[in-house]
Amino acid sequence: MTQSEKVEACMKQADYFAARFDGRREVEWKITLGFWVAILASIEILKGKLQDWWIPLVGAILIFGFSVFWLRGIWVAHENDKRQSFHFRSEAEKVLLDPNHSIQPTPGCVRGWRRWFGFLLDWSMLFQLVTTLILLFLAYKFSR
Repeated sequence: MTQSEKVEACMKQADYFAARFDGRREVEWKITLGFWVAILASIEILKGKLQDWWIPLVGAILIFGFSVFWLRGIWVAHENDKRQSFHFRSEAEKVLLDPNHSIQPTPGCVRGWRRWFGFLLDWSMLFQLVTTLILLFLAYKFSR
């Protein structure tokens, strides 16, 4: 491959992974906003219909499911795509600086403790988690 072909191939890969990240982020916020609307709607719908001990139990199940199955999964996919995109952009830059540069393999997926708990260190995921907790608290407070 020529230098320009290598750079173009790397940039196409970088753009591909960046587009996946952007597309997923758009869907992420739509689903999260829908979840928040459902929590707020439940205040009026469930008012006085549930026993007091049901509300914290359902809230705990919802926050656990939202955190582990939604936020963590989205964060891992985002992080993997960002890694790939940054890697290929960096490789394109290295090829531009040195035409003989050999393109290196991708860094791989998020592993270890970061795969399970890394989302707790991301501001966007924390914002969604804290907002969900606040909304669940308000639902508990006003649906009694």
